[in-house]
Amino acid sequence: MKKAFLIIFALCISFALSYIFLTARFFDISSYFPMDVGFEWQYQGWHFLEGKKGSEINSVSAIASKEKLNNKEAYLFQPDKDRFPIFYYSLEGEGIYLYKIKEADRYIICSSGLLFFPRRLQIGREYNSYSKMQVYDTKDRLIEEGIIEREVKLEGTEDISVPAGRFKNCLKISTFFVFKAKTALRITEELFLAKGIGNVQVKEKILFIGSTGKAQEQQNEKMLKKCSSPNKYYAKPHY
Repeated sequence: MKKAFLIIFALCISFALSYIFLTARFFDISSYFPMDVGFEWQYQGWHFLEGKKGSEINSVSAIASKEKLNNKEAYLFQPDKDRFPIFYYSLEGEGIYLYKIKEADRYIICSSGLLFFPRRLQIGREYNSYSKMQVYDTKDRLIEEGIIEREVKLEGTEDISVPAGRFKNCLKISTFFVFKAKTALRITEELFLAKGIGNVQVKEKILFIGSTGKAQEQQNEKMLKKCSSPNKYYAKPHY
């Protein structure tokens, strides 16, 4: 009886120490959010628009190029290759910043840069950031102003299986992203980032609120089907 108690006690101590070690550990986002020009991710999944039947998603995301923006090296990320919007990200000491979003008929500037992901993520910790924003038309005329807010929380790590394979110890991250101006856009996401690969699975809910107050919701779910990188040393899936 005493021996069994000691074994159970030792296991409890072991699990407790493992939990403490894991939650005290920091994860460097630069290892989980690749920004190499030429990196591409192929996804499949589903798109659901409120009041309508769901449709299948087959898309390609890419780091298209990089350019100087406010004396910073910005990487141009296209969630849907060769289409708008385009996000301008910069990897800096404190993390990954968003400086610009380019759409077909306008572009958005984050005045001070929005901290999109902190450099060091810790399980259970919530990170909040915001930036003033200006919206311009294609002739550089100011249309409206507002703010962008973002919340990021590292929930833990999980092994994830998707069509591209099985990826171990993915970062499970929940995010909340808000545009506040004449219209509002709220995006809630659950992301799974694999080391050396990036986003292998995402579930997102998008709520658009028009100037009249009318709201429309859509939901997307995407899973990685294939990944290609200009860096031959990028991580492979674990089958």
